[in-house]
Amino acid sequence: DKTTLIMDNDQSTTYQVGQDLEKWIGLGTEKPQVYSILGGINYAYNALPMTSIVNLPIGIYTQTAGTTTISVDASQAQSLSKLYLKDNVTRATTDLLTSNYTFTADAGTSTTRFAITAQRITTDNQLLESVAGEPTITNSNGKLTLNNISGKTTILVFDAIGRMVANKTSANNSLEIKLNATGMYTVQIINGAKSWSKKVIF
Repeated sequence: DKTTLIMDNDQSTTYQVGQDLEKWIGLGTEKPQVYSILGGINYAYNALPMTSIVNLPIGIYTQTAGTTTISVDASQAQSLSKLYLKDNVTRATTDLLTSNYTFTADAGTSTTRFAITAQRITTDNQLLESVAGEPTITNSNGKLTLNNISGKTTILVFDAIGRMVANKTSANNSLEIKLNATGMYTVQIINGAKSWSKKVIF
């Protein structure tokens, strides 16, 4: 079974004819059913602003008890950096962009077990999300600017197909890296035993 999420900040969280489609649960099918839930409506297609996809409930129906796997096809969602699935029963959180999630469930319907949260790749002039103490990256004027780095730090930049396009070492608090082409990049920051990996659209 499939459910579709359209993440577009021009969309609305209300039901829109032509953008949203209610899910009819086929209780007679052996195939597990999956759908998003918002405002008491089960959705087969749900068009939402990406900022509203925070702990969005995901419902499931299984005719018989057993093992089921949840996966995503994000090939048309190039701006996604993370798509977290939280299992409120096992307390596990999985990034569905990097791995599938397999779980065991009893027969029946559950509307509270799963929730998803989307994070997008930041674009020009926006600060990449980070937690206190982590390096930060801004993208402006044709350069990546890294701040909050200390000690001897190595910065590696890879393009969308995994080729290294920059390799810099700095002992300063900040560093600028000029990139020659637009696209999606992965920035790896290594400081001693610590490392961070961040994605950015340039």
